[in-house]
Amino acid sequence: MSADSIASGDGEYTLVDVGGYQLAIYCTGEGGPTVVLETGLGAPSEAWAPVQQEIARVTRVCRFDRAGRGKSDPAPTTPRTCADMVAELRALLHNAGIPAPYVLVGNSLGGMNARLYAYLHPEEVVGLVLVDGSHQDQFTRISEDLPEPGPDSPDSHRGFYHFWTGGRWRDPSNNPENVDFVRSGEQLQDIHSLGDLPVVVLASGVFLRETPTRPKAGPRLHEIWQDLQRELA
Repeated sequence: MSADSIASGDGEYTLVDVGGYQLAIYCTGEGGPTVVLETGLGAPSEAWAPVQQEIARVTRVCRFDRAGRGKSDPAPTTPRTCADMVAELRALLHNAGIPAPYVLVGNSLGGMNARLYAYLHPEEVVGLVLVDGSHQDQFTRISEDLPEPGPDSPDSHRGFYHFWTGGRWRDPSNNPENVDFVRSGEQLQDIHSLGDLPVVVLASGVFLRETPTRPKAGPRLHEIWQDLQRELA
């Protein structure tokens, strides 16, 4: 294991070897259990900075950049699945000397990874917080109710429609982290229960209402998202 430091806007990340490449992690606060913050698809961990600042008042909290994001090295192989990212996070935490137990907090894609981590390594996780966490069936469920663009629809509407309904989401090259959502969804299908693990699901009151599609579709898509979040809960 090797570790180096690199400056960020609000402190120093530690670069930790996870098998021939390095991931960046930044921890603050003291106490336990350690809270681990994971972002959504394509986002650097700095998006969690205000939240981390508050959590650090009561316990230790760490945010990290997945491979290819923020200050972390690119992944040596792609496409990637949730299982790959879970293995990387576990190696990062262990090699950085951050002992379990953890409270995992995941937004969007990070929510899928947090659920899979808790399922595969229940002995290391004492709490789970999903912040608009992705659902393995979201692409098929939302695409079923997504209206076709009209003749005067802007390109943003057409692109959104074809990404969801045309199956572009199935191709890892169409997302910034080369995530294989088909295989990742299959990995999540077996999770029917996490036992007596405390779980909190936070869902936005406006998410998908402003989706680039026909105006009347927004409320319906938002309700589908709320249904998916209730299923996670």
